[in-house]
Amino acid sequence: MDNATLRELTLRHGTLVRDRLVPDHTSLAGWYRLHTSGVLVRLQPGASRLASAAPTPMMRIEAALAAAMPGSM
Repeated sequence: MDNATLRELTLRHGTLVRDRLVPDHTSLAGWYRLHTSGVLVRLQPGASRLASAAPTPMMRIEAALAAAMPGSM
């Protein structure tokens, strides 16, 4: 998967959510390969950022909300 596609799938503050990538764009194994190869960096369970993107506080908040159970807010 190329970085342009990954950038298109990021949320507003640069977070990638596993549910948006798997299974439509890649497999679960592909998700983990992106982490192993250093393309993605884990922020929360099921939420990551591109390694090329500098981490920000808003990104961490967005990742925490994305990792929360649906309806938790």
